[in-house]
Amino acid sequence: LDTSRIINDKNINVNTPSVDALQELKILVLNSKPLITNWVNIQSSSDSPEKQELINLMENGYPKLNKGISEISKNWSKPAADTLQIVFGQIDTLFIYYEDVKGMLNTFDSYLEPSIKMMADYMIGRDGDVDMQAKKVLANLDALIERQRNNSKLGTDKMISSFGKLENVVIWLGFALVIGGVLIAMF
Repeated sequence: LDTSRIINDKNINVNTPSVDALQELKILVLNSKPLITNWVNIQSSSDSPEKQELINLMENGYPKLNKGISEISKNWSKPAADTLQIVFGQIDTLFIYYEDVKGMLNTFDSYLEPSIKMMADYMIGRDGDVDMQAKKVLANLDALIERQRNNSKLGTDKMISSFGKLENVVIWLGFALVIGGVLIAMF
């Protein structure tokens, strides 16, 4: 019973929140790509809603997720925690590319300069720096999410197995009580 409680606590406090937080991080990365694409393709002021959303995601959303996941990851295996640090580094690199794009296209006039616009288009385009980096991040995030899902499933399987053993003990104790009761009644 104590084993089941420990497994259940780990699933509730580590495994399930880990999967949820990693999924949220993946969604953040996926949402950031169209925002940086809009930054390049839609000439607008820096206070436009799309640009503000990207700025907020980078300055508030990601740091908050990073902090929460880092806290949860203290209970992960070393290989999983190491992979997480790689993912965080890759996201930091991705955001450096975003900053480069934002810096290139920081005025209305910069959108009219062909060399600047072409460089920004390349960076966000297929097989450009942003695209390649985002693919790396998502591949490692997917692997990490799968690892944490497997940990959660293993914990659940162990708990079910433990309950099965407990059920067998209870059944045998029930039989022993019935037999003991019969023997006591006979003598």
